[in-house]
Amino acid sequence: MDFSFDIGTFLAAVCAAGAGLAGFNSWKFETLGRKRIDIAEKSIVLLAQTVEAIESNRLIRMMPDDEMESDPGFLKVFSETALANLKTVKGTVEQLNEIRYLFCAHFGPDYMASFVNVSVAYQMITNALQYNIQGEPNRALNEAYLIKAAENDPLTQSLSDGIDAIYLKTYEELQVIGKNALFDMRGGVFAMMGRLLFGTKPLKMMRKFGKKLKRHHA
Repeated sequence: MDFSFDIGTFLAAVCAAGAGLAGFNSWKFETLGRKRIDIAEKSIVLLAQTVEAIESNRLIRMMPDDEMESDPGFLKVFSETALANLKTVKGTVEQLNEIRYLFCAHFGPDYMASFVNVSVAYQMITNALQYNIQGEPNRALNEAYLIKAAENDPLTQSLSDGIDAIYLKTYEELQVIGKNALFDMRGGVFAMMGRLLFGTKPLKMMRKFGKKLKRHHA
């Protein structure tokens, strides 16, 4: 009985299955990885834009509290300008509040605080500015959110730490995707080698060799 055809077909099928599996894994990791990276990159951009708006519209303490509060005209003008600036990123903050759930769904709930801190800071500063414009300064909000220290400001540090956490997670994700891509590439190379070794031409050679053996033993 001539088994050359069956063996060759089996080897070709195995190689084809290996190539198909490698291709599927590559597609799967690439699609999922790309989605995760898109979410992470968008989150970073939204966080950075919001934090930049917050920090650039806070009032650096350059004089004692009593002097600052004794000039309500200055505080009102500053607050009107800062509030107008912050309103330009309102849509950004809304997008940030939406994407935080996607980010945490993919990377874990521990990162929710990074998003919440930024959103809360934005809302609290907005409230403080509105109070100042109305001539009713809220000392607690001004102290905690609106007025920042020239050095080592706690809110600035907290917002910075939150962005750093998202940056680090995105970097780690890129490393994982890079390793998966390398693994899939190796699988693809092996599959291609299998097709070269057991493709159409080698199959024909195996069949001819099987026929020769059959005639020899006949």
